[in-house]
Amino acid sequence: MKASFTRQYTIRAMHNLENPDASSAENERLYGMCYRLHGHHYKVQVTVESDVDPKTGLCRFRGELDALVERELVRPFDGRSLNDAFQNTSGEALCHLFFERLRPHVPPDVRLRLAIQETRKNYFERPPDT
Repeated sequence: MKASFTRQYTIRAMHNLENPDASSAENERLYGMCYRLHGHHYKVQVTVESDVDPKTGLCRFRGELDALVERELVRPFDGRSLNDAFQNTSGEALCHLFFERLRPHVPPDVRLRLAIQETRKNYFERPPDT
């Protein structure tokens, strides 16, 4: 039997969106308010899908998930500027970048999905790996 398990984490971080090849006016036209440095309380949802351990009734890897996300995402980025770590800090890019930081630490037989709620209206999802 398989099941999925989702945990939500908050990363409070700053960023701005900018194309270095564009002028300030063009960047402001392209990115609007996001061109200026600002912050978000990113709600990062991490889902793992795996076999259920028959002894515990819990998804495999459930116990390790909090420590992994704390080590790979929360500690490195909470309270910081994401532009110091990543060239592209759009919600779409962050979904893939955060996923790629976690994937090597998750057993290959455990499926992983990552989503980010950036604002009330902006939700980004990296589909589960196959």
